[in-house]
Amino acid sequence: MHVAQQHLHIHIGATAPGGRTVRIDNQRPLQAMRLLEGRTAAQAVQLLPLLFSLCGHAQVAAARDALRDSLPPMNAAQRRSLHRRVQIETVREHLLHVHRDWAALCEVLPHPPSLGEIVRLTDAAADDSAALQALVDWVGQNTLGLPPSEFLEFDTVDALRHWARATEAAAPRGLCTLYGRAASVRAVDLHALESLPPGQLREPLEADAALRFVSQPTHAGTCLETGPAARHRGHPLVQAAAGYGLLARLAARLVDLCAVLVALQRGDSAPPAAEAAGLGWVDSARGRLFHHAELDAQQRIARYRILAPTEWNAHPRGLAAQLLAGIGHGTPATTRRQARLVLQAVDPCVQVTLHLAMPEPAHA
Repeated sequence: MHVAQQHLHIHIGATAPGGRTVRIDNQRPLQAMRLLEGRTAAQAVQLLPLLFSLCGHAQVAAARDALRDSLPPMNAAQRRSLHRRVQIETVREHLLHVHRDWAALCEVLPHPPSLGEIVRLTDAAADDSAALQALVDWVGQNTLGLPPSEFLEFDTVDALRHWARATEAAAPRGLCTLYGRAASVRAVDLHALESLPPGQLREPLEADAALRFVSQPTHAGTCLETGPAARHRGHPLVQAAAGYGLLARLAARLVDLCAVLVALQRGDSAPPAAEAAGLGWVDSARGRLFHHAELDAQQRIARYRILAPTEWNAHPRGLAAQLLAGIGHGTPATTRRQARLVLQAVDPCVQVTLHLAMPEPAHA
């Protein structure tokens, strides 16, 4: 975000019988929501892409739905065009994650021409069917080593492992290197935010005068998770990998990448807006994003709330904390490497600083 960078400070303690102690300090700037208040709906929609450096199209899509009663109505073609931009944005984020961030985790330098091609191809594919096909072909050749539709047919860990070992492309190379480290992290199973009807979030957002809910959200007192692994937990491959630590989450990112590309080729229509007035939501690369707006008598924004995926996954008792607590005994260097892998799997859209406990004694 441009206004003030959100920052997670994560403190990881030494191993203990019940798991490591983990403390997450989420320094979330609240200025973005405040800056929208007092403005018209049209002004807010224009301002949002300037406030958020990541997932700008997702932010606009959620805002347009939250403010739809005060904006000119969109027809089906306009909704589909905006939805397509959100999908392309998701594809770009996943591709950069694989080609840049997985490479860093494998201690391999990213390939700058590939990163440039990702940006160029996704920019072009937003409005052009031929460019979309070029993007799909590039992903099939350079990212997956096979067409996205074929990857979606994987339904066992053995199939995934064989592909990772036998295929020369960015994703299988990365997964082959990270496989052992990913499988060694204790698996965590939380309920999925995506399983809730979106309208159930209206009441807590509407009542959130002190910004507590948007900072540390829970549902019925329980932490939820959101993102590709939550979105695709019904996919056979993600289900098969569920007992393999972080492997299911790495696989789910690839499933999401492929599912979005296939949906783009089909030309799927945009999901319907939330029935609850003042509520907007969209599935972004990192999870489900919510906006909630209340307007005054002059049709200016009286209160605005943004609930981002990071607030669910980086909750002090949430997904990231539970996964980090499950990192096994090791040297500080090993612990830091595993923590970086966990955080890349959770994928918070913010800057993170890790603070580790003193070096652990060796086992006898």
